[in-house]
Amino acid sequence: MVSLLSIVVSLSLIHSTFSYDYVIVGGGTAGLTVASRLAEDPSTQVAVIEAGTNVDHLPEAPVKVFIPGMIGQIGIGRIPPEWNWAYATVPQAHLNDRVLTVNAGKALGGSTVVNAMIFPRAKKEQYDVWGLLNNNSSWTWEGLLPFFKKSESFTVPTDFQIAHGVRYDPEFHGFDGTLKVGFPNYFFPQSLLWQNTSVGLGFPVATDLSNGEPHAVGPSPFSIDATNQTRCSAVCGYYTPFADRPNFTIITNATVTRILWAPNTDNSSLLKATGVEYIANGEKITLEVTEEVILSAGTIGSPKVLELSGVGNSTILTAAGVEPVLDLPTVGENLAGTFLYNIPPVVVAY
Repeated sequence: MVSLLSIVVSLSLIHSTFSYDYVIVGGGTAGLTVASRLAEDPSTQVAVIEAGTNVDHLPEAPVKVFIPGMIGQIGIGRIPPEWNWAYATVPQAHLNDRVLTVNAGKALGGSTVVNAMIFPRAKKEQYDVWGLLNNNSSWTWEGLLPFFKKSESFTVPTDFQIAHGVRYDPEFHGFDGTLKVGFPNYFFPQSLLWQNTSVGLGFPVATDLSNGEPHAVGPSPFSIDATNQTRCSAVCGYYTPFADRPNFTIITNATVTRILWAPNTDNSSLLKATGVEYIANGEKITLEVTEEVILSAGTIGSPKVLELSGVGNSTILTAAGVEPVLDLPTVGENLAGTFLYNIPPVVVAY
């Protein structure tokens, strides 16, 4: 425990300027994964700046975070405000001008700390589109599957879980990774009825919802440690096992204000990041970067940091009092999201 806590930097000990090879802005799902991989090289100094706290160290964490069955305590609409960015939308014209809340985890581990832990994979063709857009066969289902498996520590379902409809194919799972994946020991009483009814209506039975064919019926795997039925967030998978690396620094409760750029004397569209500025405990601190700044602050947070750093639609930036460094009108645009809708039970009397 001492080694674990020592790596989460005490901000009072940080000088006003410090230098790292890589600085990752955002310690969420992607940020911790990238940071952990980079820190495998002991000669590379890696720092992660996270606006939230490490909830694993909070006294309420064992109940509210680790126990999957307590998702109702932190789920949609119930996430403690200090763990939730709770972004507000503009009034939605087609929803009677209602303002909606977009939940996003504000903690080390990002939304993996507060999400529902559902862990299937997308359809093969969705990954293949990435390869087509980038003309890169590495970004396809076949190219990515080995890395999906590499990250995973899959627990084979028990007879009890199989009796409740769980199916799996070992071809699509890894067993030596650090991210725990498995199935819960609790199934709603009506789940088998729903599965059987769906199959009776012609929907295919899922042989494995990780096989790239998710349009089927069956229980989904979860990002949980099935051996003790606890949540496995990005912290569980990519920080805690490596927290004793002396070159792996986590800075929590720190809000990034901007990325710093090298002087752009020739008005090039290529910018070189030289550091990151953030605020913690009311103090402005700068981390210098010798290699790269990796921006991983989330779907909404990343474009915000870019805009605060002068990268975005120059008209919008100027109006907001930010000096444009690079006019890139697509920043902060073209958001495509999904929504969650709960269908209430309906009783019809005849």
